[in-house]
Amino acid sequence: MPADFTIAAAVPTENTLALEQMEVPDESRSAESAARRRRRLARERYFQRVQETVERYKFHYDADLSGLLGNALCSFRILPDDTFADIRLRRSSGDPLMDAAALNAIRTASGKVKRPEIVGRQTFLLSIAVKYQLNM
Repeated sequence: MPADFTIAAAVPTENTLALEQMEVPDESRSAESAARRRRRLARERYFQRVQETVERYKFHYDADLSGLLGNALCSFRILPDDTFADIRLRRSSGDPLMDAAALNAIRTASGKVKRPEIVGRQTFLLSIAVKYQLNM
């Protein structure tokens, strides 16, 4: 059954919005937002893998580290080729042997973790605490 509809058009006032003024979700904005979110998550996973790799090498030092307890805060730059530079002790553990072992762990982990393509090739500054605990 055919029907005729008449749509009344009103001139917008201060308190109403015309159809042209209504914000319609833009697919490109949501796609861009999703891409940023994927890059951020990939970057976070990459940094986590770097931290795990440093932890894996923290006992690869030519000294007995079994009795150490504490943590050393270190910072370094991750260069575009995934190697580390400017490795520094930001806060000492209070034990020179532990500090040296933490810095050595970072140097040894350098270049071992390859970043995903989505992360890009920029340089990152990362600070991590290398923790030493009994039986860890």
